[in-house]
Amino acid sequence: MPLAPTRLLAATALAAACLAAVPATAGSIEEGKGIYNTYCLICHGPKMMNTGARAYDLRKFPLDQHQRFVISVREGKKKMPAWGDVLDDQQIEHLWAYVKTRGK
Repeated sequence: MPLAPTRLLAATALAAACLAAVPATAGSIEEGKGIYNTYCLICHGPKMMNTGARAYDLRKFPLDQHQRFVISVREGKKKMPAWGDVLDDQQIEHLWAYVKTRGK
């Protein structure tokens, strides 16, 4: 049975993200911070300081859920828009490196 279009997109995004994974170096974290400040700050707050009232509190994002993060960023989730046409896989990995710092 073929995968539903959203499942296929998620599987494709996940495979691409795994291939594009970048190490969480200081440079990667800094790059991710810049991406966060450009695209995410308006909803998730400066340094992820968000009460969760407006958007998900990223300081609480489970660090063992990398795949969920990638898919959520690429496809969007609830009120969050999809960023897959804006951010490439490497940029999403930099963003993940920054999210793992909890905004510090």
